[in-house]
Amino acid sequence: MSLPALDTRVMLRIPDREVISGRVEEIGHGWIDVELRHAPRTPLGKLDGHWVFLEYVEPAGLVRIMGHVELSPLSARIGPPTLRFSHREVVQLLRRREYAGGIVHARCTLTPCSGDGVAHLTQTVAIGSREFAVAELPGAHEGDVYDFTIWPGGNEPPVNGRAAVSRIAGKGHVVLDYVMVAQFERERLGRLLVQGDS
Repeated sequence: MSLPALDTRVMLRIPDREVISGRVEEIGHGWIDVELRHAPRTPLGKLDGHWVFLEYVEPAGLVRIMGHVELSPLSARIGPPTLRFSHREVVQLLRRREYAGGIVHARCTLTPCSGDGVAHLTQTVAIGSREFAVAELPGAHEGDVYDFTIWPGGNEPPVNGRAAVSRIAGKGHVVLDYVMVAQFERERLGRLLVQGDS
């Protein structure tokens, strides 16, 4: 397991307070600058001396490192701040890739492979490395096969593949197992785990 590379999407988890998403902007010996997507609700003064976690996805799965944060000397004066995350370079594996998953809300289109082929626009409620769940899919039955397109948002292109309904879960959510998804698309789906927080 390794430290995140430049431009890696990450989450800063402040225990018992909040989770903030961002991306790696600079890397130095024992520190990482993280450009945040939005300003933290927690005042920076309250973070001094408190442990925080930096989480990200790498080939092994979802990992984290523990450290402290402060305002980076390279932070812009306007817009969300850039925080300097100081760490001890100890990377902890939270979930292996084959078991990774998380709550991710992204637009999703599902088109049945048989029948009328009318596309249904919905939203994902969770994405894992073997399956994903959508908020609703009228007329879905176990075993039905769909072509799907998931739009992660931002500048990310859509993820395309084929999936089969494995079960109808609570609250009308429908869980689909991947049937045909290119390996590089699975990697992109894995990266959604750290992009879902906004």
